[in-house]
Amino acid sequence: MAQANDLIVIFLGLEIMSLGSTCWSPLTHRKTSAEAALKYFLLGGFASAIFIYGAALVYGATGTTNLTTISYFLASNVLLHPGLLYAVEHC
Repeated sequence: MAQANDLIVIFLGLEIMSLGSTCWSPLTHRKTSAEAALKYFLLGGFASAIFIYGAALVYGATGTTNLTTISYFLASNVLLHPGLLYAVEHC
């Protein structure tokens, strides 16, 4: 994941990395294991959804998921609303 050059590879790396801790959390304490597992699963699900939504906004603005191409695009274009990544080319 550290050498990833694409948003999709970063997402897959995060999901694979969290898979082990998601499976390990119900095994740590017997009494509260179900509650901990459910909380960790829901937190991971919401975090994944937010990451995918952000990646979709970046892809919609730049047209690519490659990090190098995204950096070149953002360096050469003017952003109207940086928070939402609405980008237009120089006139």
